[in-house]
Amino acid sequence: MLGLCALVALAFTSCKKNDNTNKVTFKATITQPVADERTNINTANAVVWVEGDEIQVFDENGNTTDPFVATLTENGRVATFTGDGTFLAKIHEAGKYTAFYPVQSYDLMNGTVTMNTIPYEQTYVPRSQGRIMTDLYPMHATNDTTGNFTFSSDAGVLRIALFSTDETPFNVKRIEIESASENDVVNGTLVYDNVERSKTVNAPAQNANKVVLQCGNTSLPDDVDSSKDFDIVVLGGVFSQGFTMTVVRDNDQEYTVVSDKIDINTINGGHVRAMYAIDIINPFPTK
Repeated sequence: MLGLCALVALAFTSCKKNDNTNKVTFKATITQPVADERTNINTANAVVWVEGDEIQVFDENGNTTDPFVATLTENGRVATFTGDGTFLAKIHEAGKYTAFYPVQSYDLMNGTVTMNTIPYEQTYVPRSQGRIMTDLYPMHATNDTTGNFTFSSDAGVLRIALFSTDETPFNVKRIEIESASENDVVNGTLVYDNVERSKTVNAPAQNANKVVLQCGNTSLPDDVDSSKDFDIVVLGGVFSQGFTMTVVRDNDQEYTVVSDKIDINTINGGHVRAMYAIDIINPFPTK
């Protein structure tokens, strides 16, 4: 599916009901971000849906039904979603509906939807394995008077590219990121009120401006042209003052790099901020 994507327009293109299945079908079209503002990407650097992706839809009273499931994709950019037509019979009226991805991220509590936490501790996912950190990208959408949804994400990605010119193999145990601003909330839980269409962020009591990526002793290449990407999910609006990165080797030796706030812009929801490739042994941008 998408991930943090910039905007996703969900348009009901058909409201034909099947008398036997009582299902309704609609299409979801992804608007492609530009430059480094990409998230769930395929080999062509495009934001994509995949068959089987699910979204959950709630009415203003917190009622819901089975998830809507992507049953067909058109080059990954357009997916056909199928779900309960009865539940959405009044979607084109004034009722307030809210949709969320991923489905397993939400619990109904006191009339709100609580999305899963952008965690302080994350696990490295190689980009070669497909969509990056699928379940970490909380996204939500609300309907307008015509029954259309527009998805947006409150999470962004810091993409660290590393290589090593050390004479011995360099295996990364973990990467620690700490914002230069103590006021940054890098990780936390997002809570939405379906009626008021409001959002709150519940910050953790400790380490709110930090995040750790567990890398499982991942080996680094020895040249810039084959540098390895490490994607870290953060809440939007952080790192405007830069950050400190500590790379911990498999022998627990630490290597620290301090970013300059001139070299990095604020990471916004739906965007990937890709850093220059860094030689962790001689940490100066090389391209």
